[in-house]
Amino acid sequence: MCSLLFLFFDRTIEQFSQTSIEDLYSNTIQHSFVIEPTEVDYLKQIVLAYMTGTDRLTMAKVICAVLRYNESEKSLIIDEEKLRQSRWLNSTR
Repeated sequence: MCSLLFLFFDRTIEQFSQTSIEDLYSNTIQHSFVIEPTEVDYLKQIVLAYMTGTDRLTMAKVICAVLRYNESEKSLIIDEEKLRQSRWLNSTR
């Protein structure tokens, strides 16, 4: 069994699939990369921290780095997270 996990995903975060090497070459995809099993465990912990509310902005930045988002994708995600935080702060006043 290969020690690497082959993953691909398109621009929509909702669609996230695992694929074999053959599928990787036969499909047209926007992002492709190889993630080591230790990186998957790390990403799992980061997503858990994000989802439980632990410093969500920092965790969003780390998720962007691990998933190797481009600058426009990072900006979109960070801007949305900042907007979410500002809405929450305004609602508590």
